[in-house]
Amino acid sequence: MFKRFTMNYPRIEIHELGPLTNVELTLKDFMVFIGPQASGKSTLSRVIHYFYSLPDAIHRFVASPIWNENRFPASLDLSGLKEDLKKIWSDCVYENGRVRLNWTGNVFIEFNLDGVIFSYEFLKVIREHHDNIKLALQLSKNLKGWNQYEAVNKKYLEFIRKLSAKNEVINIPTDRANIVGLAFPKDLSLGELEFFELINQIRKEGGKKESKDLPGQLVEILAQRILRGTLLPRFMGDLFSFVANDKVTNSPIEKVIPLARASSGQKDAAWLVEVIKDSILRQNQNTALIVEEPEGHLFPEGQKTMAELLGLFFNSYGNQVVMTTHSPYMISALNNLIYAKDVGEGQSNKAAEKIINPHLWIDGSRVGAYLLKDGHAQCVIDPDLGLMDVGPIHKVMDEIDDENDRLFDLEYRK
Repeated sequence: MFKRFTMNYPRIEIHELGPLTNVELTLKDFMVFIGPQASGKSTLSRVIHYFYSLPDAIHRFVASPIWNENRFPASLDLSGLKEDLKKIWSDCVYENGRVRLNWTGNVFIEFNLDGVIFSYEFLKVIREHHDNIKLALQLSKNLKGWNQYEAVNKKYLEFIRKLSAKNEVINIPTDRANIVGLAFPKDLSLGELEFFELINQIRKEGGKKESKDLPGQLVEILAQRILRGTLLPRFMGDLFSFVANDKVTNSPIEKVIPLARASSGQKDAAWLVEVIKDSILRQNQNTALIVEEPEGHLFPEGQKTMAELLGLFFNSYGNQVVMTTHSPYMISALNNLIYAKDVGEGQSNKAAEKIINPHLWIDGSRVGAYLLKDGHAQCVIDPDLGLMDVGPIHKVMDEIDDENDRLFDLEYRK
């Protein structure tokens, strides 16, 4: 039996995929991508979304004959599986190139113009999963309905553990404010469609959940700080509740308005915050969150709190975060959370806890950060400090300051 791969971080290799010419990176537990427009951040996010979704897609293909045909095939339909995964790839990434997704050097899947390639070791894992489901069905042949489902689901959990995969993948796209306003999904990518279905599930449940544990209490506090109000999910139109001073009595009163009439920052952040809050309050285990530009339209104070919310999500229940950003405030706030853990684990533990809540601290060894530019990915983690370099984002400030200095010289050099 080949060596299992629970200790190594997976790797992604991309060649000639949209704006990404040659990218190789290690996929750590908290990933940050920065870069100019059209540099490939969204493309890379879609690739990672697909990567995280692979185990579930494979399981659904392997297990589907149980319910669709009431029988289970003796052998794996490999060609059918490849076609299925290729179809999902086109729906999720919708660009062609050469991409290799590595769990280890020998366990990988590759997509190129010729189709889908499984490594021998990865194919071995898939076939082993097929045989395990077959055995589970044989042992539970007298079981029906839910009991049979549970027997198969147990094998699914074993399968994703072998791939160090996630129980759930949440994709939050940049166009989230427009997607939540759609009555019906139309012309949406796979990630956007999954987001649309998730928010409708939360709407169906009314968004009313409470938790007495500390992460649940913290997420409520951070959500309120970011939104300065509360989202009230509704199928017939989301509402937004906030406190304002009455113009007559000058006393605080609660107001409820359609979410569509809230500020652009509140509209952009409302469902991002609600999805994170929902996951934490449910105590969902082992979830991957992929979010593009979480800072959208927020004042710097709100961006700082958004970084803290992502830190809380990351530290709750074995979760993972992938994000893109243009914001130096987000990067700097995340750096503080990394630095707090470094300082807090030393002699100044109690003092550091008074500055930043330890539930928000981020383990820097689990963070990967890359600048995407000119088709390549450059690591921007300072090897000495272990922090992200904000220089690539701040570079434009140097140019602005230089222009200001030259204009000042022109005015006063007489």
